[in-house]
Amino acid sequence: ALADVPLPREAARLEELRLGALDATDARAVLTATFGDELASPVVEQVIESGQGNPLALLEIARDLTPEQRHARAPLDGSLPPSAEGAYLRRIAALPADTRRALLIAALTRDGDRETVARACTTVGLDATALDPAERAGLVVQDETRVTFCHELARTAVSYSALAAERRLAHGALARAVEGEQRLWHQAHAGTDPDEIVAEGLDGVATRARDQGAHAAAARALEEAARMTSDPDRRAERLLRAAQSAHVAGHVHAALDHLGAALESVSAPALRIELEHARGRIAARSGEAARARDWLTATAGRCEHDDPAKAAEILADAILPSLRAGSPADAVHLARRSMRLARGAGPTVR
Repeated sequence: ALADVPLPREAARLEELRLGALDATDARAVLTATFGDELASPVVEQVIESGQGNPLALLEIARDLTPEQRHARAPLDGSLPPSAEGAYLRRIAALPADTRRALLIAALTRDGDRETVARACTTVGLDATALDPAERAGLVVQDETRVTFCHELARTAVSYSALAAERRLAHGALARAVEGEQRLWHQAHAGTDPDEIVAEGLDGVATRARDQGAHAAAARALEEAARMTSDPDRRAERLLRAAQSAHVAGHVHAALDHLGAALESVSAPALRIELEHARGRIAARSGEAARARDWLTATAGRCEHDDPAKAAEILADAILPSLRAGSPADAVHLARRSMRLARGAGPTVR
């Protein structure tokens, strides 16, 4: 939803601060503040070299070392991960299989609610203590109400390092543990086949999000609803609305991708015209003036005999991209053609 919020005009005058890597002195200070004298001097230097000035990487690489390695009593050759992400992935891979399954469920739980995680684990036969090894590895912290990851990068590492089938099973477990909109999302992510009940539910989620001005959220819900829709034209209609919401949210390329996917499967002629019209209008505002003009004029040509009023509207939308493409004479021609088609179509069209 934050992507839908425009920056205030004053933001253009704010100073831009680009954060660079820590130098060796500051990197040593970060490690000393966290580990004290637990790290031997040669180990500190190797961690600094591997971490490349990234504070998170410095800390997580050091945490990944055994006590013997931290005190330089065991070799580090080949032992240092290249990044914080690499450290997280190594710790995840070293966990028992049941802990990895429980950790994936926790990673896919939107709010980290511990009761939800526990219920979902129970549905797939996991014990309540399955997450304890992950906590000892420093990946999560558990309290009475929440399971909190040590860093968002650790959460994403758990999710993307799992197989797609494993993620679907985890989403399925969560779908049985929650209610309302969250259940719909988990059902969608757990499924591989169309499900119109889930699709219709996500369509409703999108409508409520759009009515509240959360257009990016509406686009995501409609995209997922389209994926769960079996009828090609119904799927194309949902992708059209996903594109419209994505465009309003400022996600122009995503909008064009949705329209491209819809045009691959649509069969209803009128819906195809709507999709092509939307594609031309959005492309006209994304720096593709000449292509937008050509798309729009071609679309108008396909419907001007059956629906001249629609063709007039499409041609009117082609005028500005024609000007932006450096063709004022073509723009005048399109305007006159649009007016001819608008005759007899009523004052609104004219």
